[in-house]
Amino acid sequence: MRQLIHRVTRTITDCGIADGYFADAEAAEVFYDELTWLCVNQHGAFNSPVWFNVGLYHQYGVGKGAGAGNYFYNRETGKAERAASQYEYPQGSACFIQSVGDTMEDIMRLATSEAMLFKYGSGTGTDLTSKLRTW
Repeated sequence: MRQLIHRVTRTITDCGIADGYFADAEAAEVFYDELTWLCVNQHGAFNSPVWFNVGLYHQYGVGKGAGAGNYFYNRETGKAERAASQYEYPQGSACFIQSVGDTMEDIMRLATSEAMLFKYGSGTGTDLTSKLRTW
């Protein structure tokens, strides 16, 4: 448990440091200590995809050279892009609702998208009333 909680809370803290969320290094370490305490003492818990994915790349290098990862928002380009490696931009959301169009291509895109979401431990539902004919 110590290793798991450290992997997640250290990565979240380090990302906060990189993104300028903390006034200084001391504030970041206070955040890390308090977030770790909350998790250890079970006053809060993350959803499964956070425990499955966050920190694997950042703490252990898992996913480097293992193929493309999922999509992330690139602040510099302002676009969604596919990560060059797996777990670099970890999937932390537990549930996704997807739409599907009324073409074979869109149905197959949905199947691929669902498979990638399941791969990283999330669930998915489909809005079958979106544009898919129901007759």
